[in-house]
Amino acid sequence: MAFKLFNYNPSLPAAIAFAVVFGLLTLIHSFMVFHVGFKQNLTFNSGRKKRLCCIMIPFIIGLVMESVGYVARAIATQNKDSVIVYCMQSTFILIAPVLMAATLYMVFGELVKTTDTEKHICISMKYFTKILVAADIVSLLVQAAGGGLIAMDSARKWGKIIVIVGLFIQIIFFGGFFVLSILYTIQVHKHAKRHISKYSHWMLSFVVLFVTSLLILVRSVFRVVEFFGGYDGAIASNEKLIYGLDAVPILVGSVIFVFFNYSRLLCKYQTLNDGSDFLLVDKILPSEEGSQKESY
Repeated sequence: MAFKLFNYNPSLPAAIAFAVVFGLLTLIHSFMVFHVGFKQNLTFNSGRKKRLCCIMIPFIIGLVMESVGYVARAIATQNKDSVIVYCMQSTFILIAPVLMAATLYMVFGELVKTTDTEKHICISMKYFTKILVAADIVSLLVQAAGGGLIAMDSARKWGKIIVIVGLFIQIIFFGGFFVLSILYTIQVHKHAKRHISKYSHWMLSFVVLFVTSLLILVRSVFRVVEFFGGYDGAIASNEKLIYGLDAVPILVGSVIFVFFNYSRLLCKYQTLNDGSDFLLVDKILPSEEGSQKESY
């Protein structure tokens, strides 16, 4: 019996639909970054502006990879024997959320620094983001290496093991980040509620971050279960389940980020550390005083 790359008949309409939607989300998020970076009349340090815009770059690259991955998947539906196309769609879709997670780490770090609430987190912010991003990079490289091997019948077993290791690295550090961020939010709400009340939408910003993080975490756990089940397992053989617990959670998280612009929100916050690099002047324009209540 000839070896098959797909253990089911992949859907062309589904692949095209997700490729288009992720492509549109890429354009929307790119425009939002451009809008904050170059079009807003906010007065703040130019270096700070670049940093706040750059935190969304990994997320946008992740969206590009999702879109390209589903384009490759659409091509693969018409050419089921192409190992190159299969590897491309498999690897891109597999590692895209890792890049998105990097943005979540950086957003959390900037929220903590900008609101001057570092004392309420149990780890030094000097190393917090660096450790998580470093772990993210390792996870990405490991998963990419395993994803490339999965398409080869002779190396499929090792490819599966390598991908699982990469996913476990992501889950361990991402899960740790999720728990730590929740503990931090509880501590701030308990001990610095009055201080944090000056920052509009602070609690909502963390709720959005938690929901998006949970979606990525659920997706990562699902992929581990999928790979443990094997190529012929019930999950790996069910395309609807793969779309429902892989593509959909990432899509929902990406849409949520459209309605909550973190770059713009961070640019509206004013740190209490006077004279530091994080000083953002909230006096946008004299004529705009009293009209700062904007939706995100």
